[in-house]
Amino acid sequence: MGSFLDKPKTEKLNEKGQDNDLSFGVGAMQGWRIEMEDAHSSLTKLPLSGFENWSFFAVFDGHAGGTVSKIASQELIYSILNADPDLFNELAIFYSNKATSTQQDLTSESSITCSTRSASSLASNDGNNTNVTSLLSSSTETPNQTSTVDTHPTEKPKSDTNKNSSNETVSESSASILKTSEIADEILDISSNKPVSTKPLVNLTDDLENRLKKAIRQGFLNLDDKLRHMPEFEKGEDKSGSTAVACLISPTHVYLINCGDSRALVSSDNQIVLCTYDHKPIIPAERERIHNAGGSVMIQRVNGSLAVSRALGDFDYKCVENRGPCEQLVSPEPEIYSRERSYEKDQFVVLACDGIWDVMSNEDLKDFINSRLKVTNDLVKISNEVLDMCLNKGSRDNMSIIIVTFPGAPKVLQNEIDKDKICNEKIENRIKELIENSNTRIEFSQILQSISQEKWDEFPAGGGFYAKQYLIEEIYNRLAPRHNEDDSINSSNCYFNSPL
Repeated sequence: MGSFLDKPKTEKLNEKGQDNDLSFGVGAMQGWRIEMEDAHSSLTKLPLSGFENWSFFAVFDGHAGGTVSKIASQELIYSILNADPDLFNELAIFYSNKATSTQQDLTSESSITCSTRSASSLASNDGNNTNVTSLLSSSTETPNQTSTVDTHPTEKPKSDTNKNSSNETVSESSASILKTSEIADEILDISSNKPVSTKPLVNLTDDLENRLKKAIRQGFLNLDDKLRHMPEFEKGEDKSGSTAVACLISPTHVYLINCGDSRALVSSDNQIVLCTYDHKPIIPAERERIHNAGGSVMIQRVNGSLAVSRALGDFDYKCVENRGPCEQLVSPEPEIYSRERSYEKDQFVVLACDGIWDVMSNEDLKDFINSRLKVTNDLVKISNEVLDMCLNKGSRDNMSIIIVTFPGAPKVLQNEIDKDKICNEKIENRIKELIENSNTRIEFSQILQSISQEKWDEFPAGGGFYAKQYLIEEIYNRLAPRHNEDDSINSSNCYFNSPL
């Protein structure tokens, strides 16, 4: 966990895609660590009939090995969907009904009977509704700008009828997920076209959202229990664990989900409107749980060793008898934050491991991404720029970041492109000047120190000098070629060895 390479591995793992009016870019880099323990998930469509307009993104920051992070990246979403199959079938019908009602409001004063018949028709078609997003975004209503956070005390979860208990293992296959049509007849009386439920579907929002948060929480607990019973963990051969930060995007809401010290934020109208909070052992509520379980917090770590107080895996810290899974030294319980979407103002979501947040504040990263989106719409390029910038700022960890943009994201502007070009040209001219004014060969560290101490209004917002450090290195290598192979430089080494 604490070992480092002689020089960082800067090769990038990238992924990108777009669907449901969303675009995403992934950047991941091993950096100074001896191995890459991060993993990620990126699904623009959920693997469940009727949820093609829902998306899921997650970053998993492994420690003491990459086993848990890798498994979690493949199985967490299925564990959540399997936690309450009835709920997800009801959600599919609810959104289908909502979309149908919206369409009818826009076209005619249709009767309630017609609305019910349309919802029934959609449900019987396996819930495969591909027009929900477009219909909802066409609505003249503006969602309320409300935020909620679902937090739970560190208590043993109570069992609930028809739901998995905290100790039950999730199904081995996603095949156990029910399709919408399989319970459609339980929600609607298809033959009479009348709702069977005593509550109108339109009034189920609060109930469904609360159940969704419970399903997300249960999905984490079920996956952790499944991991515990895998042979490599039962035998104690694998000691790995992983934090998890995720974003679930529905047609109407954004849900941020956090377990550990990775972090996510939502930018809307150039403001941070929703963000997660790190689970560190020094947080009073976390410290109290650790002490109650017989542990201690030393040097800001659980028992002086583990730097996070919530994570998947880490079963050496989850073996206190007569205590539930959420009462252990390390808890697998996530915190869930939600907010209604604003199709006009919402800009982007950022999910990143602590290797990013160790050297970047929420505001700085938000400002940097906002500024770069005005220069390029290539999210992979921006993600890689963040990785390089954080390496230059001194991050010694694995680094992973996912940027997801909404329709309201900043658009590329020619004047911002020109401004960035002028900045690059100014950097090159300054390096030329420094080289020409030096009587002897000027070292790269001297170039960095000189430029870092100067005032540059042209540097990208939120990134400053560090956002251009790799460009400075490229220009220096071109204008002041190395004399031999031993005369090599590394910008990160220069950073650590210089007084910057």
